[in-house]
Amino acid sequence: MGRLYINTGAQLEHYHDDSGRPNKYNYGKMVIRNGWYVWRVKYSNPSIKAKIKWHCTAILLTKVRVLNIITTSNRKEALTESLGRIVGWFSLIFNPPKVEL
Repeated sequence: MGRLYINTGAQLEHYHDDSGRPNKYNYGKMVIRNGWYVWRVKYSNPSIKAKIKWHCTAILLTKVRVLNIITTSNRKEALTESLGRIVGWFSLIFNPPKVEL
């Protein structure tokens, strides 16, 4: 079709458009609920030990995000995402997503 050119010095810049992103509260809920759903699709019949491990991991990652409220300059984002993760975790207890295999 034509000659192939290689430019090894080329640079790329990627900018995210904030309007296409969910707010951090919804993002936090989504992370927990989607993570649980994907885990349940992969492991359709997990043992109680595996369930406890998943919940401990989710709680640990939420604690890390809560700690970011203190350590980062984007405190509002860290707070709202943390609250979303907490609400998402509780929503799994009372209203888990339907897993269709």
